[in-house]
Amino acid sequence: MVQSGVVDKWYSDEVTKLKLKEMGKGGGKYGEQDLIKSKPLTLDHLQGAFYILGCGALLAANVLFSEVITQYLNLFHSSTRIT
Repeated sequence: MVQSGVVDKWYSDEVTKLKLKEMGKGGGKYGEQDLIKSKPLTLDHLQGAFYILGCGALLAANVLFSEVITQYLNLFHSSTRIT
């Protein structure tokens, strides 16, 4: 039963019930409706963050490539210089 996640589900349900009871008695600022409305994050919610991560990686790759090219050109240019 532990491998199928049933025990974890039961535990999660019981913890949620206890939290709801505490919030109801103590007059907490969150109610049952707030817990019901909350949804887990999906890739759709995090899509912008992944776009920013991808743009940063592309920018870093471009900077690295330009530094390598610049270093190569400086090395080539200094070796062909006649003094």
